[in-house]
Amino acid sequence: MFNFYVRKRLYNGCFIMRKIITLSIFLLLLLLSGCVSKNKYEEILAENEELNNGAPRLFAQIELAYESTNYMEVKNIFTNLENRHPASGELKNAKVIYEKIIKFEKVEIERLRILAEKEEKSV
Repeated sequence: MFNFYVRKRLYNGCFIMRKIITLSIFLLLLLLSGCVSKNKYEEILAENEELNNGAPRLFAQIELAYESTNYMEVKNIFTNLENRHPASGELKNAKVIYEKIIKFEKVEIERLRILAEKEEKSV
């Protein structure tokens, strides 16, 4: 009886040790599979930057802001596009929109100036 008890205890100890080793190896492999090289990481960051701030996306944002008459936003995004992608085709299209806004603002300023002058004359 004593011999059976000792053998059972040794078997359980080995079984537990095998579980611990198997679990440790599994966790190590899981951790290593999540690692990525520095070059690949930088490549992914550059790709993400291009997707977020690429010329087509910035131009689309300009169009949306222009359609919603958010002219300050158009100016900010245009400046961003001009700095990041000075040779892109989208910049030429965005420049047309930007010039429309500048022209509209000049006309609006002139209209407000004339309106103010009429107010002063009537008072």
